[in-house]
Amino acid sequence: CVTFLGKFYQSLKDNDVKFSSADIEKAITKSCRDAKGKENRFCYYIGATSDAATKMINEVSKPLSYHVPVDKICEKLKKKDSQICELKYDKQLDLTTV
Repeated sequence: CVTFLGKFYQSLKDNDVKFSSADIEKAITKSCRDAKGKENRFCYYIGATSDAATKMINEVSKPLSYHVPVDKICEKLKKKDSQICELKYDKQLDLTTV
């Protein structure tokens, strides 16, 4: 959650996107179209994919529009859906040390 939203927030700043909830929602939906693996799962949980059952996307876009820290947004999301915080990136194995 924190990693994905951190990267997403940085991309918003880099691309000079207006920080309004509607613009952020569009940007989240757009970046979720290209997401794979765990990031796609996160998008599914917040309702940013076309096949998602719930729509919690405003729980992400509103706080982001006020520049709320990413870890605070993730804490709030955890209260709504604990599965979001169970998403962890797989560790990259260094084959030279094995």
